[in-house]
Amino acid sequence: LAATCKEPGYVWMECSLCGAEKNHEVGEANGAHDYVVVKELAATCKEPGYVWMECSLCGAEKNHEVGEANGAHDYVVVKELAATCKEPGYVWMECSLCGAEKNHEVGEATGEHVKTHIDMMDATCAKEGWKKVICDYCGTTVSEEILTKNDNHAFQNGVCTVCGAEDADYVATPTFDYVLLALAARYSQKFDVIVTAENATVTGDLSIKYKRSGTVDIAVADGYKLVDVIANGQSLGAVDSVTFKKVVAPQTLVVVTEALYTNPYTDIAADNAAVQYVTENGIMTAVEESKFAPEAEATRALIANVLYAVAGKPEFEATVTVNDSTDAAILWAASDGILTPDADGLVKADTVITMADLNAALNAYAGTTDVDYIGLDAEAAAVAATRADVANTIYLFCTIPAEW
Repeated sequence: LAATCKEPGYVWMECSLCGAEKNHEVGEANGAHDYVVVKELAATCKEPGYVWMECSLCGAEKNHEVGEANGAHDYVVVKELAATCKEPGYVWMECSLCGAEKNHEVGEATGEHVKTHIDMMDATCAKEGWKKVICDYCGTTVSEEILTKNDNHAFQNGVCTVCGAEDADYVATPTFDYVLLALAARYSQKFDVIVTAENATVTGDLSIKYKRSGTVDIAVADGYKLVDVIANGQSLGAVDSVTFKKVVAPQTLVVVTEALYTNPYTDIAADNAAVQYVTENGIMTAVEESKFAPEAEATRALIANVLYAVAGKPEFEATVTVNDSTDAAILWAASDGILTPDADGLVKADTVITMADLNAALNAYAGTTDVDYIGLDAEAAAVAATRADVANTIYLFCTIPAEW
């Protein structure tokens, strides 16, 4: 037996003649182990490789590293998210060895709504419904359909409880109980007042029982005035309340408002009705920022532009030659006989007019002759007209024509 790492060598001898034995050591234990690999672990992203060895003779162990950690992760997919209409796809990965994470996009957003749901409101006999297909990811309405009103009435005792329609085929049982039930159903029915109002608030009886009366009140927001109230298609004027009588169907109420006039001029009183009228109707404007210049002298150009605005700035074809202006208002006034060019075709638009000239222009515009629109004697009529004179005269001319 050869010497090993632990034991000396031995020789067993026997006499070939008599069988006598003789044993003795042959050398000492030499410490030379006979290592064999019992386990191996390859290097990973985080740890170096290892080899476990054991002496086959004495069981001595010897372990050592085999290479360094190589950083090569063993990624496995733990979660996937497909691309949507709005977002790219994603893959979440994790190293099976060290838990390191690696996430990355997979493809771009497709723009296609691949997952949707339906949101809808059924149509009834009283109103339309709708059906929408909506993307779950981005909220986009992919399609929309209006569901028309139908004839699916919910009749009860001959009356639809939804819209109030009567059942033409209903035959009431002529009993006292039936009459009571029918009357109860009818008279318990309510009809809404459908309001359309901007810059105004409507309060009061906005839901009225069958054949009852109800009153609503109208309050206009600050900075606005009430122009008209239209109840069931009928204009009632600027009233602050409306009473609906013996209601048997839904009622409609339209409130019309407009912004209050704010005086834009620093040289005109806020309560000057004539200047307010010509300003609100676009007939006259400021000569410069915040200045109306009421005492400035009026010209032929001014009266042409004023009457052109009063006429609504109509389209026209010039029939008179004007050589000193291309202004549409002046060409219109010359073609309409309000301004007359001289022999050289000059209207001299900057010429100051008198009150008599203003009166003549109004007669030409109105198609009248010798009507006194200014109410002045000959001496006063010869005075140069101012912008304030034009505003006052046009205001009266446009608002109370019956008095001329």
